Amino acid sequence: MSRLNRKRGVISQFNQIARPTQSFAGGWITRRAKRHEHDIVSLLLAGEGNSPPKRALDAGCGVGGYFDILLEKGFHVIGLDIAENMVRVCRSRYGEGENVDILMADIEYLPFTPDSFHLVLCIDTLQYIGEESRRLALQEMVKLVKPNNLIIVEVKNKYCPAFWLNKRRDGLLAEFYSISNVTSVLESSGCAIEAIKGVFWPTFLSPIVVVKARKRNA
Repeated sequence: MSRLNRKRGVISQFNQIARPTQSFAGGWITRRAKRHEHDIVSLLLAGEGNSPPKRALDAGCGVGGYFDILLEKGFHVIGLDIAENMVRVCRSRYGEGENVDILMADIEYLPFTPDSFHLVLCIDTLQYIGEESRRLALQEMVKLVKPNNLIIVEVKNKYCPAFWLNKRRDGLLAEFYSISNVTSVLESSGCAIEAIKGVFWPTFLSPIVVVKARKRNA
C-alpha cells in the first residue's frame, strides 16, 4: 500500500471509530495496557513544575484521552489529529478556550514554530507512518520543544511476541518498530533519555513502551 493510500485509510478508519468512549477501546488486554500507559504518562510528568502555565502539544490526540492529565498538571493543551471526526469529538468533550486548542493537522507537517512547547506528547500515532516519516516526525517534534523540556512518545514494540502472532492484515499499520529506533532518533536530535517504561514486564517484550526524553540546552 502506498504512503498516501495508507494515510487515507487511517483517516477513514479513525473517522469511523471516533466516539467519546474511544480512549480505552478494544479487548480487555488492550484496555488494561492503555490504562497502564495512562498511569505511566502521569507518573513521568510528576514533579514537573508548571508555574507559570506551560504549553503542551498532544500530537495525535484522538478524542483527548490524555487531556485530563495535562490539564490537571496545569498545561495549556494544544491537541491535533488528522481525522476530522476525532477532532470533532475532542472539541465536544473539551471545547476550546483559555486552556485548550484543538486543530486538524498531520504530524508529518506540524504547523508550529521551533521552541514553542514545554512538552510534546505523542501516543498511539507513530505506528501509522513508515520508518523514514517516523524519523522526520520525531525530529520535528524535538525542534518544537524548548531546551530542558520534555518529549514523551509511545513505542509499539516490534519485539513483543503478541505482535508476531497478531499482525494486522489491512495494510494500514506500518511495521512495528523498536525502542532503540526511537531512542536513537531522540538522542541524535539533541535529547537525553530519562525513562523507558513498558506497560507490562519485562519492558523489552512489552507491546507498548513509553519513552521520556529531555531536550538538552543548546
